[in-house]
Amino acid sequence: MTGGNNPERTAAGLADGLLIRVIMRKTVSEIGLAAMSCHRAILIFVMGLGLTVCPLTRAEQSVTLAWNPSPGSSVAGYVINYGSDGINYSNQVDAGNNTSWSVTGLQDGSTNYFEVSAYDTNHDESPPSAPVEYIAPAAAQLAANPVTNTVAISASPAVAGSVTGGGAYVTGSSVTVSATANSGYTFTSWTENGNVQSTSPSYSFNLAADCTLTANFTANSTLLIAAPAVTTQPATGVTTADATLNATVNPNLSATTVYFEYGSTTAYGNFSSTNTLASGLAGAQAVSVPITGIPPGAIVHFQAVAQNGLGVSFGGDLAFVTTAAGILFAPVPDQFVNVETPLVVTNTVSQLNGDGSGVTFNLGAGAPAGASISADGILQWTPACEQGSTTNLIIVWAIDNGNPSISNSVSFNVVVSACVQVTIGSSVSLTGDDASVPVTLYSTVSLTNVNFSLATLAGRFANWAAASASPDMVAATVEASDPSQPQFNFAVQSGPALLGALPLGTIGMHVLSAGDSAFAPLVANNVSATELDSTPVAPGFGQAGRVVLVGPQPLLEVSLTNSFNPLVTLYGNPGSNYVLLAANSLSAQAPWISFTNLTMGGTVQLINPGPLADKMVFFRAYRP
Repeated sequence: MTGGNNPERTAAGLADGLLIRVIMRKTVSEIGLAAMSCHRAILIFVMGLGLTVCPLTRAEQSVTLAWNPSPGSSVAGYVINYGSDGINYSNQVDAGNNTSWSVTGLQDGSTNYFEVSAYDTNHDESPPSAPVEYIAPAAAQLAANPVTNTVAISASPAVAGSVTGGGAYVTGSSVTVSATANSGYTFTSWTENGNVQSTSPSYSFNLAADCTLTANFTANSTLLIAAPAVTTQPATGVTTADATLNATVNPNLSATTVYFEYGSTTAYGNFSSTNTLASGLAGAQAVSVPITGIPPGAIVHFQAVAQNGLGVSFGGDLAFVTTAAGILFAPVPDQFVNVETPLVVTNTVSQLNGDGSGVTFNLGAGAPAGASISADGILQWTPACEQGSTTNLIIVWAIDNGNPSISNSVSFNVVVSACVQVTIGSSVSLTGDDASVPVTLYSTVSLTNVNFSLATLAGRFANWAAASASPDMVAATVEASDPSQPQFNFAVQSGPALLGALPLGTIGMHVLSAGDSAFAPLVANNVSATELDSTPVAPGFGQAGRVVLVGPQPLLEVSLTNSFNPLVTLYGNPGSNYVLLAANSLSAQAPWISFTNLTMGGTVQLINPGPLADKMVFFRAYRP
């Protein structure tokens, strides 16, 4: 039987009715069998005993023969005879009891004939099969007609991970496919038709035919099905009557329904259509639902609601304002501002029937404390420390002076940075004595440590010290190589983080004997801190304190009472007698009039001189 250069031929004639099929090739790219596995060529031979599957190994100009075993019980092996014609076979191979064999060393373009016989333990051979002819392709023919195959890949389940490496390749080339698990999943195996091919995420093989591979993943045992997690996101596409409500939802592997409540207040009262997220999904999924029929210029509150078999979760309230007809606002993006830093936003509008003149601006309800807007639309706000770490919805209204009046509004969020503020207290001390002042903290974020320095008068203090208000939980340290600029650190050792308003501890110092009486400021500088997640918070803020240093001279301070009368504070040495005088001018001709004479019971004495006839009064004190 002749086969030309057809790569596959079948011949009859083996003992017991055996049939044999042979495949000959230079490289695996010459085969092109549709039934091959992607990593091994499979030949199926019909024989008297049924079907046998034989692997086709790769070799240069080789042919692989495969056959089913002979049904005879005395068969000991098989012999392959082959040559350049179908009469005289110059070559013989004993295949032993194998049912496949590869013959190598064939020449490009050569014609070859093959037959197979079975033999018993006495080496008596059965009649051979009919010869099979095959013409090996020439090298030039192989290069001009490369064969390609396709690798199709997928992930199971699809949400569990990603796969790469699929596509078309030259048959016989090396292919590598890779699988990457998503959060909450672990890669287990690559399979083809349900059979495991590799347990490595990166799988390499020589491609022999089209194949379909599946990367299999399993959910981590720690990924438990739970109630959904939902976060309401800002509305988009806001017009005079329409908007799109948005949210992110983690269904936590369970089938989950999502809808939105909305209305003019946080009581809502209206409900959007429902979206359904399929089971098996993990991680944040974007959900958007359009709503319509909203009045122009309306404030709309909304929140996302997600429900699965394990519970209902709410995403939190957000709000937007629909556009009003007649007045059009220039869009205002969301803003970010640091605490104690001025924010200025200029709002502009145009009118469908005018140029925007005759329009005045006002702030809508719910604006943060301290925010203001001018009639011409300039918004100003300097957030206080207590407003740190907040997101503030600001609504600006524009109202024209027509009759009837029309109005419109724009809304935007202002995010305020975190605030860390250290406040230094005050005290009064005689020169030569020890003194201390309290230190308090206000923080809008959870902290593990706080650092700051103090700036004060040079040459007035020594022996700086720090003490924690909670020594079992917070350690306090000081470094004072420069006595006029000591450095302080308060660090959590155990217990809760530093959050909100709380006492840190005290700062102690020795007041040097030398020097006049003075008001010595204690200015907290270079305030910095670290959050629980190691994020630095800087710059922080400092509120200054002071130490009143009482030396040989008395010191005076004057303030006003609620009735706008002067209140004089005298600082002096305990047991010393002081005379206080007042004058209405500092000119040389103005008389100083004594209005009290007293002996100090301590270092501080408050004196109320009563109502004064003159609007401007000067005070002084001396020790007789």
